[in-house]
Amino acid sequence: MALSATASMFWGPSASISWIYVSRATNYIILTKSRLRLDMIPGVQNAHLLSSIWQAEQQERSAEDGDAVKGQRCTFKHLFELTSKHFVATDPRDGVFGIFGIPARDADPDNGVLFLEPDHRLALVRFYVKMFVKQGLMAGESI
Repeated sequence: MALSATASMFWGPSASISWIYVSRATNYIILTKSRLRLDMIPGVQNAHLLSSIWQAEQQERSAEDGDAVKGQRCTFKHLFELTSKHFVATDPRDGVFGIFGIPARDADPDNGVLFLEPDHRLALVRFYVKMFVKQGLMAGESI
């Protein structure tokens, strides 16, 4: 959904709304969160995250090279930080593998550049070590 050019949210047999309105609503809810109990609105943070990714992709698609809005994508590390607590998967690796398909500043899956290759053969700890080592190397940190 986050990578689509257009999107709609459907519920019931005949009700739908354009994702742009859902996006605006989640932005407003997050901005006014001091007056709202977000735990009473399940999924609003996930919808807001998808909305943010969707908006960045819309800007990226419409921008020309050199435009100020070009490069609004977050880093893979930031994307992981945003999703790791909110997205649940039976296999914890799938929570990360699922975001490998989302473009980031340091990954372009549409052009075959993944942050890491998904590999279910790796044990969970080994996979996370590999991911964190790559994040450290990309940030120029010494190991």
